[in-house]
Amino acid sequence: GCDAAEIEAVLARDPEEIVSGGEGGGAPPAEEAAPVVRLKDDERYAKYFKMVKMGLPVGAAVGRAVQDGCDAAEIEAVLARDPEEIVSGGEGGGAPPAEEAAPVVRLKDDERYAKYFKMVKMGLPVGAAVGRAVQDGCDAAEI
Repeated sequence: GCDAAEIEAVLARDPEEIVSGGEGGGAPPAEEAAPVVRLKDDERYAKYFKMVKMGLPVGAAVGRAVQDGCDAAEIEAVLARDPEEIVSGGEGGGAPPAEEAAPVVRLKDDERYAKYFKMVKMGLPVGAAVGRAVQDGCDAAEI
């Protein structure tokens, strides 16, 4: 069964809170010789972060990225990350930052809770979302 108090506590938290960053936690160690480059300044993604910053929907930025020959899923994942995140900017290119660093998952986007945050966002009382979580049989150990 599910502990309603725990679900309610999760729903009371900031939906933007980062709940996972991969194994080991924290940012990957910066390479000493590589210059510091923020994700929003990475030449591969700067254009799309700027579009979002200017108020365009993420979908529009993703659409433009696809027109530019980028992978939609990769751009969506990158735009969901913190633009201030430091990525290594060394020579040789290597893998894109989405593969170098662990993905950032916001509490509202966590597959275990997204449905319930959406219910609250749509105007349902937190108690209704908690009740639904209990009906869904969520595992309290996961929360």
